[in-house]
Amino acid sequence: MGDGWGPSGSRRTQVRGSLLALYLMVFFSQFKPSEPFLVDFLVSKGFTNKQVYKNMFPLYVYARLPCMILVGLFSELPCCRGGAAACSRILFAGTVCGFATVMLTLWTEHLEAQQLAQFTVAFNFASRFAVVPMIFALVPAAEYQQHTHLVKAVLLISNAGSALLGEVLRDMASFPLSGLFSVAAVCQAASVLCALALLRAEPSPGPTPSEVVAAQRGIPQLGWATSLKAAMRDLVLCFRLRCVVWWTIWALAMNSSHGLALTYWQNLLRENGIQSNHNGYMLGGTYLAAAGLVAACRRSALLGGLTEALIIPTLLAAGTLLFAVASATQEVPFYSLLTLFQCIFEVVTAVSTFQVGAELTRAADPELARTRSSWPVPKQARLTLLFSATGVLVGLTETSLQVVLGRLHSQQMRFQLLGLGLAALGVLLAVVSCLEGLIGRRSRCPWGAARLLPAAEDSFVTSALRHTEPPSAARALGQGCGVDAEPPPRAEADSSSSLQLGKRAWSSEASGARL
Repeated sequence: MGDGWGPSGSRRTQVRGSLLALYLMVFFSQFKPSEPFLVDFLVSKGFTNKQVYKNMFPLYVYARLPCMILVGLFSELPCCRGGAAACSRILFAGTVCGFATVMLTLWTEHLEAQQLAQFTVAFNFASRFAVVPMIFALVPAAEYQQHTHLVKAVLLISNAGSALLGEVLRDMASFPLSGLFSVAAVCQAASVLCALALLRAEPSPGPTPSEVVAAQRGIPQLGWATSLKAAMRDLVLCFRLRCVVWWTIWALAMNSSHGLALTYWQNLLRENGIQSNHNGYMLGGTYLAAAGLVAACRRSALLGGLTEALIIPTLLAAGTLLFAVASATQEVPFYSLLTLFQCIFEVVTAVSTFQVGAELTRAADPELARTRSSWPVPKQARLTLLFSATGVLVGLTETSLQVVLGRLHSQQMRFQLLGLGLAALGVLLAVVSCLEGLIGRRSRCPWGAARLLPAAEDSFVTSALRHTEPPSAARALGQGCGVDAEPPPRAEADSSSSLQLGKRAWSSEASGARL
């Protein structure tokens, strides 16, 4: 993967150019000052509220999960060649769909065209699952965490800038709605150009990662059907890795609760009797605060090395914040609590995305495969497929929760139940973690044992030991974990599990539209 780039100056320059194109693509694709005013603009074109909410937006909900599945499968087709090549093609197709969405919304007045826009925007957001895998294909392992956090910060800054610009232009300059959509169209066109530059850069010359692994293991090149079967087998093995299990549980709970909270928080605001309305400015400030925290944590070895010790407290904290938001009756406490919830979610999302990517990349390393336990591990790091599958599971969970909570008329009760559910899950996982340690499940079952790095091989542990203990301490730790005393040295950061970069909420949070 990323390690294959080496120290060559020309390749480093090429990688920097590709990273710049990727960052700019993420920024421009998310910069939509028109998004909070989408419903108003459609109504101004002659559509009724009933048409918008009954005949348009539901199509996005129906198209979202199939598009996620399509992106995951597309990343594994032999014609895409895997690795950076597959990611760049998916991202280019996604930006084209994003541009088509804005143009259809801006220039067409037919219901069928607006319905088509729901499918193009669904694929646009599903394609974002390829962003982090693209980073992992470009940079060396030592930079995984840094660039995963930075690309997340760029996305949040784009959301903040577009939300604030839209509010300022509408409130202070009385800017026409068509003008806001024209700004969005220009930004989408810029994202297409950046994705095209990324596509033309061809950052992975020579054999692709899948071809290298196949050659090293003596595996013949497969057809598309056999390739997809192999991909499905690897996907199942991914979900047997211990940290993937933990982070997937966190994602199912937190992503679903986050999506529902951002759908209903404006309704809760009115239900709690808060008359002041600074929603656009609040969202912009929330995104900026979250972006600052995400960027500040980009080199944190502590966050990069924690799994359940980070999952359990954040679930408890997020549940407490949602429960408190439900009872807030003043503007400042309400916005402050919601901002804290958003910051926790965004920071830990970046951490989990890095951890799963690094864990899965290391799991598929053929050099380390010979030194590990006998439990089967994925043969290739299929990050886009794993992130897409996690997104599908999150979407199904969110839909199920929405059906259950939809029976409650009180928004306050919905938020309270979400908060209690997150806190209860945090307590349950704390009990599971204690039992796991007591009965030694880390070394006796596939999902409990498959934390692939033994302690002696973990850079976060060994770096601390070098400052406090003699060199033999790391070997002793390795023997205590039931692994070889002297595994191959690694310079990579610790890892773990999953999350999705492509949620619809990233750009539609400002208005709750199309959710």
